[in-house]
Amino acid sequence: MGKNNNLIFFLIVGIIILIAFLSYNQRKKLDWRETYTQEDKIPFGTHLLFQRLPDLFDQEIQINRRSFADLLPEIKDSIEQSSLIVINNNFHPDSVELNAFLDYIEAGNDVFMSVSNISNDFAKAFKIDIDQTYDAHFKTDSTKGQFQVNFYDPLIHQSEDYIYQLLGRKYYRYFLDDSIRIVESDEEEEDYYYYGELDSITQDSIDNLSEDDANAFWRTYDSDDSYIFHGLEAQHVKLWERDDVTLLGYDHESKVNFISISHGEGHLYFHTNPTCFTNYQLLNEPNHEYIASALSFLPKDQVVFWDENYKYWHRPSYSGGGRFGRNDGPVKSPFSYVMSQPALKWALMIFLVGLLLFMIFEAKRRQRIIPVINPPQNASLDFAETMGRLYYNNYDHKDIINKKIRYFLDYVRTKFYMKTIYYTPAFYQDLSRKSGV
Repeated sequence: MGKNNNLIFFLIVGIIILIAFLSYNQRKKLDWRETYTQEDKIPFGTHLLFQRLPDLFDQEIQINRRSFADLLPEIKDSIEQSSLIVINNNFHPDSVELNAFLDYIEAGNDVFMSVSNISNDFAKAFKIDIDQTYDAHFKTDSTKGQFQVNFYDPLIHQSEDYIYQLLGRKYYRYFLDDSIRIVESDEEEEDYYYYGELDSITQDSIDNLSEDDANAFWRTYDSDDSYIFHGLEAQHVKLWERDDVTLLGYDHESKVNFISISHGEGHLYFHTNPTCFTNYQLLNEPNHEYIASALSFLPKDQVVFWDENYKYWHRPSYSGGGRFGRNDGPVKSPFSYVMSQPALKWALMIFLVGLLLFMIFEAKRRQRIIPVINPPQNASLDFAETMGRLYYNNYDHKDIINKKIRYFLDYVRTKFYMKTIYYTPAFYQDLSRKSGV
């Protein structure tokens, strides 16, 4: 190895040692992304919950990575009854997926959903709406940065509320209690009724609207968050007055955050705070009991499908606009997974640095080494000496004399073309004449 090669070798080794030293002494930053995926062990992942699901359900736990439009009709026809678990920050299905979702529940299947943000179409389909309370609105310093939850059912109700940390969030979610509330505007304005905030929508309130007024309401709601109604009286329909709704859980401000909605033969169990089911919260005692109690409303003996599709595809766009959809949400790739793992990331970096150094110092053109060719050696003399020593050491002089005679006669035959059968005077004269001896 030449001098330059030694220098390159020690340079690469020094870089690797430096990188290893810096990475060892670097404080690892905690990943606070809200992924809710079953493979993520970060605070807002659901790896621990997914690992404990076999303790809560007797049947198989299957991971779904397909669209509801493809999955739900298939399992609705192939499996008699099943359950679906959806835990994510956002749920914004398109019209085809929403129809498949409704048909799946109507056929007698159950869905457990813990989602903070829902689409307008989903809110309209189940006639619900979700609001949020900010940390700044909490009344006492002791409750800042956390919220408490509990159950209405006396069988699972606890004397002390379960405490959950917001972990940097400034709010938690709950269901609005009232349905559509309509108040009359000032007389100076045109003849319509206006209210600027939508509460939980019930079937009774929708039935009181004419088709034209209902369409105008939804059209205006989807466009600019203003709700205009023509010639209607004020109405107040509470969430708990609905026949299809059962209140299951509440927070420390007595706001409902967990309900059951009957739809056909099945049920939708809707929870508004998915952070309650993440890794960080599950490690805090006794929050695992709250999670087990919340999931206990699902039948224990049904096949359970754990959704991962909406965690990857239905995320807010980073390009702005706050839109959701398959073309907007970031998608995980194998390269992004490599970059998310420190060991794989550093291995890739070291490989790239080594490849760059190789290209700089070793990729230049070199003259091919000219091989050293030694001339062939005459080994006849060495062979003769070796054979002579062999016969001399064995004292077999007669045998070597006979061989010398035979070799001589063979030489006479091949050189002078003479027969060596009869040794007559004429033979010797002829040999002398031909050899000149």
